[in-house]
Amino acid sequence: MDKITEFLKESLFYPCSGLDGAPIKFTGKHFKKFIYVDYTIERDQFLQQCAHPGFRGYRMTDAHDLSVESVFGASWEDVGHQLRATVSDRDFDWSPESAFILATHFERVDGFDDEHGPEQFDLWFIQCEAITTYRAIYTRRGIKPKCVAHIRSGIAFGGNFSGYIRVLQKTLIENPNGLPDYILHDKIGADPQCGDNLPLVQFYQARARWTYKTAHHGFSHLTLRSRDERELPDFFSFGCDRLLAL
Repeated sequence: MDKITEFLKESLFYPCSGLDGAPIKFTGKHFKKFIYVDYTIERDQFLQQCAHPGFRGYRMTDAHDLSVESVFGASWEDVGHQLRATVSDRDFDWSPESAFILATHFERVDGFDDEHGPEQFDLWFIQCEAITTYRAIYTRRGIKPKCVAHIRSGIAFGGNFSGYIRVLQKTLIENPNGLPDYILHDKIGADPQCGDNLPLVQFYQARARWTYKTAHHGFSHLTLRSRDERELPDFFSFGCDRLLAL
C-alpha cells in the first residue's frame, strides 16, 4: 500500500472546512490524520492561519505541496471537468491555477500533556470542491476515510450548492468500500428541521459530545458517532431517495 492511500484510510475528511480547528481540538485523541477541503481558502491564507493563531498547544514543523496527480490521479484541469460534472447548476469561484494540496505536520509544544491532545498530527488542506475531492481520492481508490465531518456545510447563504446534502449522502453510500466508521457532526447536521440535516447520521451511535463557544455562531456542540452494524440497512436496496425522505 502506498503512503498516500495509507494516509487516506486513516483520515478524518472535513468537507467545506474553512479554517475550523474544532475537529482537531476535540477528536485529536481519536484521529491523527486530517484532510480539510474548501475551495474558498487561498494557500497563503491557510499558512498564515496555521502560524497565527494556529492550533493551541501545537506548532507547525513542516509544510510541503503534494502533486494533484499523486492524490487525485488527474491534472487540475481534469479535476475541473469532474467538478463541473458534479455541480452542473452552479458556477464555482474556483480555478485550477489557484488550486493546491498542502501537507502539514504539527507537534505539541512544551507545557501541554496527553490530556491536551496527541503528541503530533498531520493535516492536508485541499483547495477544491468537496464532493469532487471525495470521489477522486477515496471512491476512485476503493477506500473510505475513517471519519467524515459534517459541520455547517454552507448551503443557502454559505455559498454551497443547494443539493449538496443529497449528493454528499449519495456519494458516501455509493463508495464500494462502504461507509466511514465515524461521523462527526454539529447540531444542525442531525436536525430534521434544518437544511443541513444528514439522514445517514441516524444509523450511527453517539459516542462523545463536546460543547464549545464559536467565534461567530455562539455556543455549539460536536457529536462523534460510530457505525452500529446491527442497525445499518442495505442502503443500495433501501434507496438514497427513501433515506433522504426519513
